[in-house]
Amino acid sequence: MSLKGTAKVTGSAYDGEFSAKFRDSQGHAVSVAVGDTVNATKISSDAHLVVPAISATATASNDRVAGSCADTGRSLGYANISLYRTGRLRGYAGFEGDGNNGVFNFNFRNLGPFDNEANVKPGDRLVIDCVQSGNDGVLLTIFAQ
Repeated sequence: MSLKGTAKVTGSAYDGEFSAKFRDSQGHAVSVAVGDTVNATKISSDAHLVVPAISATATASNDRVAGSCADTGRSLGYANISLYRTGRLRGYAGFEGDGNNGVFNFNFRNLGPFDNEANVKPGDRLVIDCVQSGNDGVLLTIFAQ
């Protein structure tokens, strides 16, 4: 293992969320890739994770969202999916994978009683949060087609 980059973190002590931009020793931006280990234990003692492979698509014609959150050994087996339109949260689904490497496939208009159903329109922004141990999340943002 070699160190690709470090980050100065900005965040909120209130809700535990933080964001960071990784940079190499010369100050150039470094992309986080699938399989990279992120160690943020100076922020939280359990914030140590391996970046999973995440894939997703959202199709407006049938309101379908499909994808997967690969298990890195730290996956809790579920994803939280938020749908935003014009900057506002329009829908939310907490989804447990089907046991086949975190695969999910559902109609956003036909959800359970604890979710917030929504139609899917072209250009909607969807954020897929693959939940890891310690309730850490690795996010992927996509746009509906």
